[in-house]
Amino acid sequence: ARRADRHDAYAAYFDVFLLRALANVYTPREALVEAARFSETATDAEMPLGDWESAKAVELVRLNAMAGDTARAIEFLRALLGSTGAGTDSIEELSDSQQQERYRLNSALGTLAQLYGLRQLDLYAGTPAPLHDLILRRERPFPAEAEHHWPGDVAWMTAAGDAMVSWLDDPGLDRAGVLEAAFVVAWQLHSRGENDHARAIVSKLAGRITADPNRRGLPHLVLMALRVGNALPPELAAEALAQGNLSGEQEVEIIEGLQQAGDPATALQVGRMADTGDKLAVMRILAALADSVGDTDYAEDLKNRIDASEEARRGLRVDESV
Repeated sequence: ARRADRHDAYAAYFDVFLLRALANVYTPREALVEAARFSETATDAEMPLGDWESAKAVELVRLNAMAGDTARAIEFLRALLGSTGAGTDSIEELSDSQQQERYRLNSALGTLAQLYGLRQLDLYAGTPAPLHDLILRRERPFPAEAEHHWPGDVAWMTAAGDAMVSWLDDPGLDRAGVLEAAFVVAWQLHSRGENDHARAIVSKLAGRITADPNRRGLPHLVLMALRVGNALPPELAAEALAQGNLSGEQEVEIIEGLQQAGDPATALQVGRMADTGDKLAVMRILAALADSVGDTDYAEDLKNRIDASEEARRGLRVDESV
């Protein structure tokens, strides 16, 4: 392969190909050294990233993390999250000969994409946004599948997640993008069975969202907390239940999480935010909580409503479990 400098996209793609190919025959640290010898741009990516550089930045995050250079890997990660453009339109007026050249080069790059598992560049679709590229390529820097693991990767992913939490109040970064990337790390840790580490990141994110008056990211936090088994802070749980966007099953999970945290009175107080409509599962757990804390009036009201709901459902032959 040789560098194609006629378009920035081809030059960037060559660097990605170089990093991926050399990593197959050298150690990560050696691959970085060799890549720099072949291409002066292969191991550099600064914020804001240039057009088409996000794929290279993802590879540099992975290789530096594999080499044990966590600080350098986090620099490249920050460059990815600090480049928030939605992508640029690369359509331009071309002569017939230029169109033919582009077609031949795209065909060649398509072959490389298939051989090395790279994403096909499409100059007609514009430049991919860095965060979008990071999410699409998440297995590279944050491996969940066994074939992508390396020694120390869980420690690296935990460090990356902690760094993202610390960046949430950084005015130089897009908070929504950082939050989304942090959720990706937690998801990847959960997917590979590292639930304790995933829960730790989600807990730290919950603390930051609690401190945010606008509660930015709350809907995603709720779903992630339910996925990894985190108990939400009571204040956030109350807001999530009050919004009325969750299923009855999810509402029960949130209430159970508060109950398991060891405070049935708080679980009942927050859980009452979900006591709307005719949700048997919610009423049942609230009735048990009301009994346990001695709120006899509310417990009796719930039991009467449960009896009436169950009788009505039996008459209609509706499932009584929900």
